[in-house]
Formats: sequence, structure tokens, C-alpha cells
Amino acid sequence: MKFLRKSLIFFLTICLLYGCSKDNSNSKKQQLVSNNISDNSDLKNPPELYLPIKNNEDRWGYVSTNGKVVIDTKLEATEAYPFDPYNNEYAIVKTNTEDKDDWYIINKKGEIIYDERKSIVDYDLLSPYVNQDGNIIVCDNDNLWVLNVNGEKKTTQYYPYFVFKSIAINPDLSCWQEQGNYLDFFCMNRQGEILFTSDVPFIFPYSDMYDETIGLACRHENSEEQTEQIEHYYYIDKQGNKMFEANEFDSATYFTKQGFAVVTKNGQSSVIKKSGEVVYNLKGNEKYITSQDGNIYIMSGSPQQYGLKDLNGNLILNEKYITISTIVDSESKMNFLVTMFENGNYVTYIIDQDENIVTSFKELTLTQETILDIYNQTDGKVDINQLDGYLNPTIIMNNHIIISNQYIFDQNGLLLNLANQDTSIQNYFNY
Repeated sequence: MKFLRKSLIFFLTICLLYGCSKDNSNSKKQQLVSNNISDNSDLKNPPELYLPIKNNEDRWGYVSTNGKVVIDTKLEATEAYPFDPYNNEYAIVKTNTEDKDDWYIINKKGEIIYDERKSIVDYDLLSPYVNQDGNIIVCDNDNLWVLNVNGEKKTTQYYPYFVFKSIAINPDLSCWQEQGNYLDFFCMNRQGEILFTSDVPFIFPYSDMYDETIGLACRHENSEEQTEQIEHYYYIDKQGNKMFEANEFDSATYFTKQGFAVVTKNGQSSVIKKSGEVVYNLKGNEKYITSQDGNIYIMSGSPQQYGLKDLNGNLILNEKYITISTIVDSESKMNFLVTMFENGNYVTYIIDQDENIVTSFKELTLTQETILDIYNQTDGKVDINQLDGYLNPTIIMNNHIIISNQYIFDQNGLLLNLANQDTSIQNYFNY
């Protein structure tokens, strides 16, 4: 059953996340803010994030995004989750065995607050986070429960014929059940009250980057030839109502905090507002990128000569970059992580909004020999336009850059050393 649960979580996550994103001087910044997208002054500053780390002896701890080890690698675990970005006081650590999924809750000192391993009742963990109210959602053989960090429980609304229960990426809103071969889906708030039920899968986002009040649902139907299933995406509110006069799309993204999403229908990708109004139609080789603060920008040009512009067409970066990612996106400052081709090598820089180089990342330089090795390893199936994963093997969060699961850099490229270089960062993708 637990294998089935993990398979369902994987399937629905892939279906509704990866399937949804198919493709796809100071004066510049002043022009951007005044003419294009609202600035992020109404967004709260993101909290300092605590991420799990693991050493060579399979002991776990936590590192902050400023590079400081805040909990030593002494925890017994098979997996650990980040401290919830909304409730940064507690984290969940798992100690799975072949027969049982065990877990416990720790505080920011690494102290165990609640230990499910010592509980008389075997609770299955359904949420990877302790939510804003200090609660987690679990189930036993019969019921769905809400536990606080001390292990005290209260009942929730549930269907007594539940055979199987699980929760998707948003631990409060996106849930599903199984009865035999039939799947049913429901939306539950933090108080354990069921808001609506659905016969199709859906997910509400759980990230400071997106608007968690608008979810994405996915309806499947067979093709005319009955050879494949066609996916149709649409937006729903917290009452389960379809939005935009029930318009459906071939692919779609979540709405950002700034109120924009990208949808594709009949081959045309567009940026839309919460009203459903189209604000930009992507053309030709254009791609979109989304900043951590919820703004959407357009990469225009040729595959190895991309520039960046806002949704009104105002130029931000000239067309000379292979990859572009935003690191800082505020009213007063913009920093980007970019890759360029120089002297036979592919090199990565941090640049500012005036395209001045802030720092160079030697760790991300790809020589022609390296590219040839990659080409040979993939039997010649990878061309240079598909090398984004090699050119930028990084993740950007909280205005910081993580490289190779080990090194944390600040927004200006300053290396924030981990205390123990034998450790690696784990599970940051949960953000």
C-alpha cells in the first residue's frame, strides 16, 4: 500500500507539475517597474531556509541558506524534509524500514519534539511539513487525523469507507483517496474540513512563489484513435469551481504571487492574468522564465543568443546569452545567472541589470571537450541547444544559488562554505 501511495504521489506530481510546463542600467529597471509588472513590495521577505544535509556516514543534519550548519549531522534518518518555508520552527525526519515508515518531528535545535516511533498507534505520514498552524496530517488504518507537534490529535471530516488516503504537494488542500480501482479527490483545509470533492486530480501550489488560492486540475480523455489519453488543464478556486468560463488548456502553470500564469492551447503559449485575459503571446523561439518573486519575463532571440524583455516588450538584457535565470528581482536591484559562449568554452556569470559581470563561476564552465564527452555518452542524441541542465546545474532559492548539492553562493556569487565539505544538500526540491 505504501508503494502504491508513493507511486500515486509521483504520478500526480509529474502529471500536474512537469506536464504543466511544457515549454516552453537602473533606467532599465525603472522602466520595467513602471510599465510592466508590479514590483514585489507587497511580498513578504522570504525566511531563512533550513535544508537537510547528509554526510558520508548517512547521518543527517541541516544547513541554512547562509551556509551555516545549524543542526550537526547526527540525526538518524533515511530521509529528512526541509523546515517548512511557512512554519520555520519544525521539520519532519523519516526513519523508514522495509516493513514500516517511521518518523519524528524536530525543532531548530535538532531536539525531538514528537516521536512517532514510540507511539502505540502506527500513523502514516501524509504531509511532509508542519503547517502554519503547527499541525501535520496523518492517517491510521481507519481515520484521517490532524496532529499537533506534541502528538495530540483531533478528528477530521472523512468518509468512513476510505480505504486509502494520501496528500499531494500542498499538505492542506490537495488530497485523494482510493477505493478498489477507483480514485476520488477532495480538498481539505487546515482545520480538517473538506471543502469540495472532485472526480479529477488537482493540485494547489505550496510555495511563496505562487498563489495557493488557485489550483490546477487535469481532465483526461481518450483520443479519437483510442491510442492515447489527452490531457486538459483548467483552473479551480478553493470551492472547486472552474475559472475563466471553464476554459481548458493543453498545458498550464500555477499563478504566481504577482498574478500571472503561462498556458498553451493549440500550439500557442500565452501569459495570462487571473481574469483569464492574455497579456502576452509567445512567438517563435521565445521562452518564459519566472522569478522567485513571481514575475514572468520573456527570453527572445535565437537558441544561443537569447535576451530578456518584460511583458510590454521593454528590453532588459541584450540577445547574447544561452541560458538566463533570475537571482534577485526587486524594485531596486536585479541579478541574473547567465551562460555565454566565450573562447571555445561555455561560461556562467552573475550579471546585474546593466549587464555588468558581478562574478564568474568556474565551477560551471563547460569546455568543448566536456561537451564532446556528453555528446558521445548520449550516442550523439544531445545537441548544444539541449544542454541547459549541464550549463546551469544549479537551483536558485531565497536569492541564493546551490551548486552540485554542496556549495551555497549568495546573490553576488560569494561562496558560503559548509562547515563540513563531506556533506551534501538533500531534498531542497520540496520548495
